[in-house]
Amino acid sequence: MISYCQRHGTRNHSNIADIEHGIRQRGIRRPKTCLSPERLEVWRQLGSLHQTTFSTPASIAGSVVSDRQLWLACTQGYRAMGRMPGVGMVCLRHKRWLEAPQIGLHDYIPALTAERQFRNHLARRGVLFDSFAMELAPWMR
Repeated sequence: MISYCQRHGTRNHSNIADIEHGIRQRGIRRPKTCLSPERLEVWRQLGSLHQTTFSTPASIAGSVVSDRQLWLACTQGYRAMGRMPGVGMVCLRHKRWLEAPQIGLHDYIPALTAERQFRNHLARRGVLFDSFAMELAPWMR
């Protein structure tokens, strides 16, 4: 949500503090915590966003869903962080590595295949890209 707020402010030629000051002036109470349900709802209304926006779970099957940097082309050039439990280490749409450096994988078919396999089999079972099961996998040959 924080990266969305920054992008929203930039697109509207203001910053988060100015936007939230305007919210307070209109009598809308703003909770102190950044990810409170009330605050998320205010930002959904400001951006005319769907009700499921900002609703990615913080944990799945006891494993914490990590916030990570998103690929710049997917975020229209803005630096953004997000939780993507169903995605591994590759943006299949743009065929790019998600971690820094965000290199192209157009010619590296094994990485694209591994990402598809992860999404189709493991992510559906609640396995996260940085979970213990993924760290243990290379040792299980």
